[in-house]
Amino acid sequence: MITKDLSGAQRHERRLIALVLLLSFVAGLAWPQAQAGSSQELGRLLQTLQQIRQRHPQTDDLQLMRAATAGLVASLNDPYSSYLSPEDYSALKSEKSGQLIGVGLELAYRDGQVLVMSVLDQTPAAAAGLRPGDQLVAIDDKSLAGLSWHDILRLMQGGIGQGLKLNYRPADGGPPRSATLIRTLLTLSALGFSALPSEVCQLRVRTFFNEFLHQQVQEQLLANMTQCSAGLIVDLRNNPGGLLTEAIQVAGQLGVEGVVVQILGRDGQVQAEATQTESLLPDTLP
Repeated sequence: MITKDLSGAQRHERRLIALVLLLSFVAGLAWPQAQAGSSQELGRLLQTLQQIRQRHPQTDDLQLMRAATAGLVASLNDPYSSYLSPEDYSALKSEKSGQLIGVGLELAYRDGQVLVMSVLDQTPAAAAGLRPGDQLVAIDDKSLAGLSWHDILRLMQGGIGQGLKLNYRPADGGPPRSATLIRTLLTLSALGFSALPSEVCQLRVRTFFNEFLHQQVQEQLLANMTQCSAGLIVDLRNNPGGLLTEAIQVAGQLGVEGVVVQILGRDGQVQAEATQTESLLPDTLP
């Protein structure tokens, strides 16, 4: 067998060819019934790629591929569709498992505003005094005006021990404030259980963004329901939502029967999701 090393220029050339082929394939999927002029636009795209490679040879081909993929998804103008890089997807999986690096904020993006949905207990955000309803206006002195949700999440990311400066407007209408927090490794506790007076119990569900939530609910109910003969309070305050599958399973465990949610698709069809899990509550519970 004869082998040889490729020069840097040859490697770049092969990666560029692979990129062109990939985009051509994607274009074929995106335009199965191509309109007049689409082939010319594809040609312009390929010319642009060649110009980038010539004028910016330091640009990483993998970065170009990811940017092209993200651009295709972004062109849908669909707030429910987004491209996750391998790094973003890895962070998402870590959060679902209950561990992530952060400051303890659950955020939401509404009408161009970044709002605090909930503040996790015993976290840097809680110690700094942030509250649900606060509006973030800048991260590390970079204004959030006009940024996409993806860009905002990027600004929130960082390593353990790194600082994060937040400028925000308090929910109570007070003057703008700022706080510098230190990112730490957070172990998210999605569930809390406490026994109240008069044999009443409280089940606090802080988030549904935990793929093991239904297992934790089952463990808590089976272990503690003998203390709750007078009633069970399910506390969902400041719960930002999460995994729909977990919410449906937990609803079934808490005695909800039938359809829990209906999803309206782009085609106008309605998909009904019903509970399949048996209730874990005793029949004698009021």
